[in-house]
Amino acid sequence: MRSKLFAVAVVLFSSLAFADTLTVVSTADVFKPGGNTTFYNSTGGNPPSVVVNAGDSLNITATGTTSCGGFCPTFGPDGDLTFTQNSIPLYGIFLGNDALTAQPGFFGNAPDALTTAPTIGTVFFIGDGLTGTGSGAIQTFIVPTGATRLYFGFDDAPGFYSDNTGSLDVTVTAETTETPEPSSIVLLGSALLGAAGTIRRKLI
Repeated sequence: MRSKLFAVAVVLFSSLAFADTLTVVSTADVFKPGGNTTFYNSTGGNPPSVVVNAGDSLNITATGTTSCGGFCPTFGPDGDLTFTQNSIPLYGIFLGNDALTAQPGFFGNAPDALTTAPTIGTVFFIGDGLTGTGSGAIQTFIVPTGATRLYFGFDDAPGFYSDNTGSLDVTVTAETTETPEPSSIVLLGSALLGAAGTIRRKLI
């Protein structure tokens, strides 16, 4: 019975998962989070976003195809990682409640990195969320301190977003460890003691 009581405590302290889904159209400009036009302007649209919590671990999956228009081929979320053809892979940028104070730069993470911890306000590679193109391990992205939203979009030449085609379906799963408040811990302790007392009385 002690193991069962321990299991109850573990469940109450375990990580919780939350999932959000959204569609990212190929005209979404990752450099315009929150409608940023102070440091940068383009024909691209404002990128969609999800709410995040600092310190959370995110798993991101993306499916679908996009093209940068014209004679550009169609690619999946990773784009062309050989960089021999024009493509628009999926990128992201974490931001907080404050407005941008400078034009975002690139974080420079490797497309096959198992874990990425971008700094706030930098554009980083997401692709399909796997260490390989369409295969491999699920990648983890760590939400930086101060971040409240994650924006998704593409990096195209500023005046050439209008002819982009396609879209990606993106799912963001966040795992966070919820620490109970002190009052909750007291209630948990009382409940476990009460349960233990009841079991002892039944055994006597």
